[in-house]
Amino acid sequence: MTDEEILTALRTLRRVTLFTRDADFYRRDLCHPNYCLVLIAASADDMAAYAIQFLRHRSFRTYAQRMGAVVRLQPSGIVYWSRRHAAELFERWG
Repeated sequence: MTDEEILTALRTLRRVTLFTRDADFYRRDLCHPNYCLVLIAASADDMAAYAIQFLRHRSFRTYAQRMGAVVRLQPSGIVYWSRRHAAELFERWG
C-alpha cells in the first residue's frame, strides 16, 4: 500500500493507533480525529518496547487521549502534534 492508501483506510476506521518507522507520517497536517499515528524513531528491534511504553504512558493510555495526535517516540521522550494545539508538544517518559 502507498502512504496515501494507508491514510485513506485509516480515515474510514475508528479508534485506530498505527505504529510505523516511516518518518513521512510525522506531519501536523495528518492529525485526524479517527486515528493516532505513532512514528517510532528507534531500531526495529525496539519497536515493541516503545509501543508498550507509549500505550502505558499517563498521557496516552486511552483512545480518547491518543485520537487526533501524530506522535514521534524517541529515547528522550514523546514529541507530538495534536489537533487541539498549534505548537509541537513534548512529554517525558514515565
